[in-house]
Amino acid sequence: MLRESYFQNAMQFGTYYVDVANDTVNPAKPQIEILPLKKSGMVPVYDFFHFPRIVDTYWNREIYANTEFPGIAAIFPIICVNRVGVGISLAPASDQMTTMTRLRKFQPSLDFLKSAPPPPEAVPHELARRREASTHELMKIVGDPVAAVERAIGDQGYERDTY
Repeated sequence: MLRESYFQNAMQFGTYYVDVANDTVNPAKPQIEILPLKKSGMVPVYDFFHFPRIVDTYWNREIYANTEFPGIAAIFPIICVNRVGVGISLAPASDQMTTMTRLRKFQPSLDFLKSAPPPPEAVPHELARRREASTHELMKIVGDPVAAVERAIGDQGYERDTY
């Protein structure tokens, strides 16, 4: 996350932050930015409460607990709903966030699911249609997402790459 405003695809070389596509969002910016990492404002997203702060403003999406797909809620605890137009997605689709939640034994997902609001009524109806169309067994599971994540913690699912 860059300067609490953007999700950023940049690289770290030693103690330096390097963005070779710095002008992607704003063409008036220099094409390349190289800064000491500490001065760059780039930090890893540290939990599932940090993530929605940027999603809200940068992607213009509302955030809810993933109450509809408990079988994958340990990795995807968030439902994102686009405020403009149509669009519902599960989040985060990020290797950094997946690694963070695995290293913390799925506790960040559990904390988020316990405190985030459920999605509004229209969202579960759309996601139920997607569940019916899915062929993946984890997408077919219904029930309490908190209980599902607690089971995954008990089964140590965070240790299995195939989970």
